[in-house]
Amino acid sequence: MKKRYYDEILAGTKKQEFRPANDYWLSRIKGKHFDVIEFRSGYPERGDMKRHAWFRFGGVRYTNSAWLNEQELYSGATIVILIGERLDYPYKVMEK
Repeated sequence: MKKRYYDEILAGTKKQEFRPANDYWLSRIKGKHFDVIEFRSGYPERGDMKRHAWFRFGGVRYTNSAWLNEQELYSGATIVILIGERLDYPYKVMEK
């Protein structure tokens, strides 16, 4: 993920993540259950915890919308991933 978007998510100003509802993303999301979402800033080395962040999965919804990805405007079927509260470590979800 680009640092700009990663920083917005960490700051709490970005509460949704958008993906095109194409075959690739639908196969990764539709019909599956998630507790945790992991975001990474760029391609961090294993153990680089400053560039990894975990959030409670807030759900997913499907819509037709237009959104800007960097400088490219996407318009059409969209997957909206809702970002919940930040977790210190993903396994805290399993403990609750």
